[in-house]
Amino acid sequence: MAGNSASSERRAERAEREQPMRLSKWMPLLLVAVAIPTAGRSQDKVILTAPKAFALAEAYQKEGREADAEALLKALSQDPNADYRAEARFRLGEALMARRDYAGAIDAFSALLEEKPDAKPARIELAKALALGGKPAAAERQLRRAEVGGLPPDVQRLVDKFGDVLRRSRPYGASFELGIAPDSNINQATDVRTVDIGGFPLTLDESGRAKSGIGVMTFADAFASLQLAHGVALVTNIVGTGNFYGSGRFTDLFVTASSGPEFVVDREVIRAAATYAWRQVGKSTYSKGYGGSLQMTGPAGKAGQFGFTLSLSQQHYRIPDQNGPQYAARASFERALSSRLFGRIELNVARQEAVAAPYASWSYGIAGSVSRDVGALTVYGSAAYSRTEGDAPFALFGAGRRDDRLDVSIGAGSKRFSIAGLSPVVRVSQTINRSPLAIYQFRRTRLELALEERF
Repeated sequence: MAGNSASSERRAERAEREQPMRLSKWMPLLLVAVAIPTAGRSQDKVILTAPKAFALAEAYQKEGREADAEALLKALSQDPNADYRAEARFRLGEALMARRDYAGAIDAFSALLEEKPDAKPARIELAKALALGGKPAAAERQLRRAEVGGLPPDVQRLVDKFGDVLRRSRPYGASFELGIAPDSNINQATDVRTVDIGGFPLTLDESGRAKSGIGVMTFADAFASLQLAHGVALVTNIVGTGNFYGSGRFTDLFVTASSGPEFVVDREVIRAAATYAWRQVGKSTYSKGYGGSLQMTGPAGKAGQFGFTLSLSQQHYRIPDQNGPQYAARASFERALSSRLFGRIELNVARQEAVAAPYASWSYGIAGSVSRDVGALTVYGSAAYSRTEGDAPFALFGAGRRDDRLDVSIGAGSKRFSIAGLSPVVRVSQTINRSPLAIYQFRRTRLELALEERF
């Protein structure tokens, strides 16, 4: 986003709220005394009331003494009075934004919102800092949270304009994770020792049964957008996940890529794309597929967003009898439920054709997730249920797939604490798949300890 655009938006927003957090309806100031040592006399102190201290910081800024002003505001941000802390953090965030220290501004506004989550001017400023700091997705989430409960009409128009500019001005973006993952079932296999084959028991060897292990997990997501005309862009997206274990026998890699035109119509976004997917299990290709998708997203009320996706692809598997076209549809809705709470729900259905009827199937699913800011952490939980029904029984087993799968996950990530500039993330997940076919039954528990970064 261009600097002059951000500056003009900031000035317009200030015009709407002529007295922002300071001395305004958002944050009334009370009197308090703060002690500031005088230069050269460590034992003498000048006692200032908080309004005078804020006025001194403003005078420093006008004189170009930014370091002195910021030092004073940082001291005030630790005041025992919550209102003074909020006022100081808001002014400090604005000062850091002015000199393009977006990381510092994000910390200042985030600290303010941890104590006062309903301070909407601060949340809007945080969205701007995130956008200018290269984190547009996080900025959009903050805007939706700011809209919960409504905004004054003039402010709402500015937020709408800012959101539109934000959605249309992302030339590229990326995120990645790297961590370790202790896993009770790295090959998603059954734990039974024998299965019934035509009335005869068959003993499974170790490679066909559940195996635990500790692996390295990775995730990467990158996109690029090339503006072709007003409201039209060419968007390319690549996503990859990987789990690496020991000798590579149970390595699991999955990569998807898509590219196509994206059209912005008012506040709706429509995207058509060619798609490709490839998966490797062990040391050889497990599946690959190519096809296309059509996606539409748009606002739903003041603080919500809907999404619809249709896709089709031709799938090729390691076992040729599984080859065939796949069709899928997905609908989602997400909303900021409060200034701290965010929720999402998704419905999906898919049809897999196959050369052999037992491998052909229908699947249906529902998934939901919630996330909440708790101090410096964001905690979340998710749950998903899916049902898979095969077209015909397998001759060897005398039964077809009638699987019920449940995935549950909880996790937490730090918004302000970092390790080597990366944010720590912890997740625990449980997967249970029940099936009349023993080879499809499994249970899996997984812990992920990772570091992430978003650009």
